[in-house]
Amino acid sequence: MNTKYMKRINPIYQKENVRVLIAVEDPVEMSSLEYLIAGHGFDYRKEDNPVKALKTARVYKPDLIIIDVIKPHFDGLEVARKIKNYKKYNNTRFIFLTESLVLLDKKNPVFSLEDFYIMRPLNIENISRKINTMFEF
Repeated sequence: MNTKYMKRINPIYQKENVRVLIAVEDPVEMSSLEYLIAGHGFDYRKEDNPVKALKTARVYKPDLIIIDVIKPHFDGLEVARKIKNYKKYNNTRFIFLTESLVLLDKKNPVFSLEDFYIMRPLNIENISRKINTMFEF
């Protein structure tokens, strides 16, 4: 990851300033992620469906969105595409939760080098390390 680029985006990434949107359908995963994000001291919002996640993202303007890639009632890639269509959200980073990297099209413009992909089952320590890397903690 280009850390100089991250510093240019927001030179003061302090834990209390980082805004996170957790957008997952599974209540157990939601609870685990909520515990992790709260433990980091981040401000956060949570949504369990894509329509609400998109609306919340537009108002809340998160620095990071942790989102399901594909679930029966949730298409995180579509939400990410819509969010990235707004220029003011170009700096928003994503952690995509997925069962298979085969489903991900790396040529798709929704992906960037600053985004991460986490395979299920979730490893909270791995997610925590990725967040620390994203924001240089």
